[in-house]
Order: sequence, then C-alpha cells, then structure tokens
Amino acid sequence: MLDVFTRESLAIEVGQRLQGGDVVGTLNQIRQERGVPKLILRDDGSEFTSQIMDLWADHNQVQIDFSRLGKRTDNAHVESFKGTLQAECLDVHWSATLTEVPQVIEGRRREYE
Repeated sequence: MLDVFTRESLAIEVGQRLQGGDVVGTLNQIRQERGVPKLILRDDGSEFTSQIMDLWADHNQVQIDFSRLGKRTDNAHVESFKGTLQAECLDVHWSATLTEVPQVIEGRRREYE
C-alpha cells in the first residue's frame, strides 16, 4: 500500500495468491496505525475487486476509484515504486525460500520510511 500524497509505503504484502481478505487485513492494520484513507485507487487485480474489499470500503466510508485498464499513468507513483522495489531490492537480494522474501522487503520498506 502506497500513500500517493506522501509517497510513503504503508505496507507491502508478499504472497503467491493474495486475496481480498489479505488486502482487508492489511487495510485494518493501517487503519489502526494511521486511520482510514478517504480514497483508495486500485487496479483490476482480483485481490482488489473482491466483495470483501467492497464491503470494507463501504463500512469504513472509503471511496474506491479504479485505474483505467492498461493506463499505467493513472497509477504512476505506484508503478514507479514497484519498479524501484524490483530493481533495488528484489534483483539485489537472492532468496532461497519465499519465507525470506517478506523479511527482506519489510526491512527495505522500513529503511525508506
């Protein structure tokens, strides 16, 4: 999750098949630490378009906006962040197992808070 106003990474979830419940869990953690966002800009990934995500947004009075399919410029800050994370973290740190990846990524996120 990236705050596009402050350009701060609030959370990075790692997994092979993240689902809406995973996103809602992360949003609940962020809500406890930082409060509820006014707006969430999301793409069309299944983890963001689930019913549980819509229910969470409705319950917390959060507006949902979609980036247009194939329009990476709608979400330029996030795309730039993902590219930097890939180049400066994932390409540099070789992990033998998936259990190591969240630790490496969380360390990187905290380093650049």
